[in-house]
Amino acid sequence: MRMSSRAQPKIPTKSAQDAAGATRPTEADAAADVVAMLTAARLGAHVATFREVSRFAAAHEMFVKSRATNGKSRGSAEPGRVTATI
Repeated sequence: MRMSSRAQPKIPTKSAQDAAGATRPTEADAAADVVAMLTAARLGAHVATFREVSRFAAAHEMFVKSRATNGKSRGSAEPGRVTATI
């Protein structure tokens, strides 16, 4: 059986992966041209909007969960009182 003379692909070591992941991938310097600066500014505005919407969604989810929990606890506290809504 003859071994292939082609080199096997190099697998990155753990230390190389750690070094590559040491910098935050979400931050990068913008290029010096106007288009890149405008794109970075627009992206920054989108990020701010996304964060605001995410905060609102989290608050809304907490509100809905608290309403559901309160409804369940109220229903178990008053088992004989059931009303139908038409």
